[in-house]
Amino acid sequence: MPPKRDIIVRPVRVEDFQFIRDLAARQPNFTIPPAYVLWLLLRIKGDICLIAEDDRGNLLAYLLAVPIESPEKSLYVWQLASAEAGAEQGAVYQLLLRLRDLCRKLGTQSVIFSALADSSEFRVVRQHLSTILGKHPKMTAQLPPLIAPDEAEFRIDLP
Repeated sequence: MPPKRDIIVRPVRVEDFQFIRDLAARQPNFTIPPAYVLWLLLRIKGDICLIAEDDRGNLLAYLLAVPIESPEKSLYVWQLASAEAGAEQGAVYQLLLRLRDLCRKLGTQSVIFSALADSSEFRVVRQHLSTILGKHPKMTAQLPPLIAPDEAEFRIDLP
């Protein structure tokens, strides 16, 4: 196994769009975000769409989030995905750490996301959130099959 490299988390840039689209295409339940939508996400105040890369500039993982009105002061994590190299190096954990710090800075009170509740990916994210925030996300709804088959919505209130 290659040695772990330092992970850098930074805001998404236009040159990251192809990586995001390619990685989204490999996820069984993701919508491939059009470049125009990604460009619009860059306009959101607070740099809440993030990319993780190693110290050589290799892209590892991404997180796309948007502020939502209800509940008040909340973020919705639309997509969180990691390439195999990112999973091996802990990129998702680093993205979630940065998200926590951004939420504190922005005064965010809740983070909401949807996931396949019985997936291994969800179990990893759930464990990371528990470690970072000291609590587990709670299921708040089952999404309509037309929107996202077999996915549930989860919420975690921030301390």
